[in-house]
Amino acid sequence: MFYQDGRADDLAYLVEQGDASAAYRLTELLTREGRVDELRSLAETEHVFAPSGLAELLAERGDVEELRRRADQGEEAASRKLVDLLAEAGETERLRALVHSGEPSAARRLIDRLRADGQDHEADLLERFGFAPDGSVARGPIDRTA
Repeated sequence: MFYQDGRADDLAYLVEQGDASAAYRLTELLTREGRVDELRSLAETEHVFAPSGLAELLAERGDVEELRRRADQGEEAASRKLVDLLAEAGETERLRALVHSGEPSAARRLIDRLRADGQDHEADLLERFGFAPDGSVARGPIDRTA
């Protein structure tokens, strides 16, 4: 193909023509080159691969706020990267908030973070019993029929 050299304008043209392979390659190229604004534009047009590349760059830059906004809008890639950043930074309270908001990967990362922080007992309780209705870590089985 004529876009093997990775020229963004050639790839963009093919994307407009509906070429899914070019869409993937364009996202890879823009991500590799750190072209956040162009990835952001592609993501806004529901470009299928762009949100992943954008989330990767935002995480590399530590842009928690934009990741949070995108995660709140339902972008799964942004949610995963946000969870990763918070876990790496040791932000257990923010991870807890994400668990309570329903972010699927946050619970596992919170448990891992608690263990890394030497809070094995709390991690074990959380893993075994989850959260109590008041948001604290349950200390035993919860009677959910009451």
